[in-house]
Amino acid sequence: MHKALDLRGINDLACVLRWVTLGDKRGSMHQEPAKQFSFRLPPQLVQRVEECTEGLRAAGLDVNRAAVVRLLLTRALDSTGCNIELLLGGRAKRTRKRRA
Repeated sequence: MHKALDLRGINDLACVLRWVTLGDKRGSMHQEPAKQFSFRLPPQLVQRVEECTEGLRAAGLDVNRAAVVRLLLTRALDSTGCNIELLLGGRAKRTRKRRA
């Protein structure tokens, strides 16, 4: 089982709701419309997204799965800066230089 959703750091749910759903609304802060990005996920990851969606809804947010995926992806990119050590939890393999 995965950790329960922790919303203690969220002070203003209305603010979060606006931020999460911006990609779905026309006339949002973005000048150009959101672009569609399609990919497949393994069932276990889909289940985790569903659990997160249910947790956000239980906290009072009216979100759909796409909004939750955008939220999670944005948070992951912002918090890791796409640093491989952070992305892999410090388990990145060190590459050895080949002998000439």
